[in-house]
Amino acid sequence: MIRFLKKKSDAFGELLVVKKIMENNHDRTLKKMVSDHGGEFLKEKFNSLSQYCGFRHIFSPPQTPQQNGFAERENHTILDKARCMLGASNLPNMYGEEAVNTAAMLSNILPTPSVGAFNSCS
Repeated sequence: MIRFLKKKSDAFGELLVVKKIMENNHDRTLKKMVSDHGGEFLKEKFNSLSQYCGFRHIFSPPQTPQQNGFAERENHTILDKARCMLGASNLPNMYGEEAVNTAAMLSNILPTPSVGAFNSCS
């Protein structure tokens, strides 16, 4: 799930929204959140929420994106797909958010070797 933020300070509110979506629509609970040492994640609000809701908030080591290789690779793949769609369609960059959402949706529904011939919609 990709959520776009106008400001980094919106991260806390969006985390609450994503948490609710996970619980209500997907019957999942948040067990662990991994974030960088960005100031928006160091706030006491995140600590209080993680303690209250019972999930672990883990920080990745500073300046080491390789420690979060899967997420970094997935982000690059989605952004590459979005750029290709925008380029192939000759649409302006103002459609970037929609292209990223579409790329993420395609990544989620297309079959992959890890799930065999089935996709998440089957």
